[in-house]
Amino acid sequence: MIPSTDPGFPGLETEPSRVLLDHWLTVRGDAPMPKRAAIDPGALKRVLPHIFMLNMIDAETATYRLVGTAHRARWGVEMTGLVWGQFLDPALRVTRTRRLWRAVDQPCGFVARYDMVFTSGAHDPVETLLLPLRPNDPSACPIMIGANHSRRQAEWISQAGFIAARTAEQVRFLDLGWGAPSM
Repeated sequence: MIPSTDPGFPGLETEPSRVLLDHWLTVRGDAPMPKRAAIDPGALKRVLPHIFMLNMIDAETATYRLVGTAHRARWGVEMTGLVWGQFLDPALRVTRTRRLWRAVDQPCGFVARYDMVFTSGAHDPVETLLLPLRPNDPSACPIMIGANHSRRQAEWISQAGFIAARTAEQVRFLDLGWGAPSM
């Protein structure tokens, strides 16, 4: 169940997150999480550029399986096949990947909010939602599907040296009916 009131972390703010969560809840039925094959790109068409998938290789490693075109524009690089968080300090990447692994293991959703900080000094508030998927092949690694978008609904294109940093994240697990681990 998604709490309807949480003064420290109100509901999802971006359309891609809301559309993805609604689709995910619809296709999972009574299961804890849907299979990868249940995700219908047609149902996500208007937000597809903001959708991405991660292969959760193990508790400390995730790779981008599929990345929407808005991510390529935002980061200035094709991310498919890259290690998730490869631009972070390695210890921070491992800590954050372990947190995602907990969302697969539970299963539950995961929301992060942070600001992208540009070399100009401007900040763009971003929301990221991640949800677990069962792989079509039971022997394959777990998958996370996510949506990432500016909370101001801004579209921007990265240039070399354009992004200077990220602020600290506000994060929470979403109880989607099967509990959620504590932070």
